[in-house]
Amino acid sequence: MKHCRALMVAGLASLLLGACASTDNAPIPAPLPKITEFNQMERLWRNRVGAAEEFVFVPWLSEAGIVYAVSAKGVIEGYEFAGGKQVLTIKTGKPVSAGVGGDDQALYVGTAKGEVLAYGFDGKPKWTARVGSEVLVPPKAASGLVLVRANDGSVVALDARDGARKWSYQRSLPSLTLRAQGAVLVSGRKVIVGMPGGKLVALSLADGGILWEAAIAQPRGATELERIADIASSPVSDGHMVCAVAYQGRLSCVDGETGNPLWARDVSSSYGVGIDLRNVYVTDELGAISAFDKQNGRNLWKQGRLYARAVTAPAVMGRFVAVGDYEGYLHLLSTEDGSFLSRAKTDGSALRFAPQPTQEKLLAQTANGGTFLFGIK
Repeated sequence: MKHCRALMVAGLASLLLGACASTDNAPIPAPLPKITEFNQMERLWRNRVGAAEEFVFVPWLSEAGIVYAVSAKGVIEGYEFAGGKQVLTIKTGKPVSAGVGGDDQALYVGTAKGEVLAYGFDGKPKWTARVGSEVLVPPKAASGLVLVRANDGSVVALDARDGARKWSYQRSLPSLTLRAQGAVLVSGRKVIVGMPGGKLVALSLADGGILWEAAIAQPRGATELERIADIASSPVSDGHMVCAVAYQGRLSCVDGETGNPLWARDVSSSYGVGIDLRNVYVTDELGAISAFDKQNGRNLWKQGRLYARAVTAPAVMGRFVAVGDYEGYLHLLSTEDGSFLSRAKTDGSALRFAPQPTQEKLLAQTANGGTFLFGIK
């Protein structure tokens, strides 16, 4: 199996322990289940920006209809969404560990040295800001700010015009945490972020003040390894409720205004959650995808035939749930019962992040840097 969730000691950038599935007692990935392709996915175009190495990159689509992707070597490329034609290449000259984010003014990427780099759509650099620690998730632009999640447990808000620091939020980390992180979620005037130790925090977008804090999971166990209960993936919201899942913890949904708990179910995941008008979906640590009724948390179905395939978080598009796996396969499941509806192959390298539903199509980037757009016939 070609995927791992790494552990690190808080405050150190060096990797101390890899929880990789290459040991003798690792689970054996399930073979691909046979399916009758009810809905055929069509590859509309592909490009290759360069390998992600150990990082996780997500393409970003601008309002002008250009898809931007970045490689670990710091090359940013832009492709026309309509046909995949390459229209821009930016060589930052620096290794990149997170990106791409953007707004109507610029593109933003992060580095392992704690820098945020801003570039105009003409490819020219606009500004560089330092946030102090490795950046592992794409900077998020909102209301004239660039929100950056750093690996030291901080969230930093930069002025989108010049990179000046507007506010920051910092909390101490447990001694051992997962290296994986989730992006911040902007919901109205709130910035919601999942933290190591199982806390979900809502901050004021205006000044970074704490609005509420909710316990998604409680660390349990005799050893530090057993007590890891990190929210290592992005929270999701429907505008009213916020849901998040913790590794060795729970899937929990809380009121978006107050943080008061609504319901919780025992699920361990560092991969993540999806949400639609009716259900909440989660990929657990063994690769099973489950659907829960959004109102009461009742388990509706569970699809376990992608066992140990390092399945991404679920992405919901209409009546489909889309996930990727460690061999670069993209799977479409039914939101009704979790049955397989279609499958498509990318370049054979891992899909580490959920495919992105974009204008009724699916956008995905592989570990080898392949950027793909799929339509559904």
